[in-house]
Amino acid sequence: MSKVTKPLPTRPLGRNGPEVPRLGLGLMSLSGNYGLPGSDETRLAYLDEVYKAGETFWDSADEHGDSGDLLNKWFKANPTKREDIFLSTKFGIRKVLGKAWQNNWRTPISSNSA
Repeated sequence: MSKVTKPLPTRPLGRNGPEVPRLGLGLMSLSGNYGLPGSDETRLAYLDEVYKAGETFWDSADEHGDSGDLLNKWFKANPTKREDIFLSTKFGIRKVLGKAWQNNWRTPISSNSA
């Protein structure tokens, strides 16, 4: 297991869950939801710095633009660090015509059913 340089205080997630940092990193802003996204190089460097600072509780979702693709690139470049990251996700809403939110929880469940 790779070690972060400055571990953050942790707590259990839920009653019996794993220990995670008390604060998580939301990745929505990395994909341009609040303005133009930076280059992949800049955003990957940001993830490097966040990791070095001890933040290992990362949150993403399919509505977060290309943050999933960016995470894949970061994990591929840092395979030993993947096991340190607690990656959370969510689903159930999507943007319609780039602005309105619509309930969409059935699609991800149906497409991932056995």
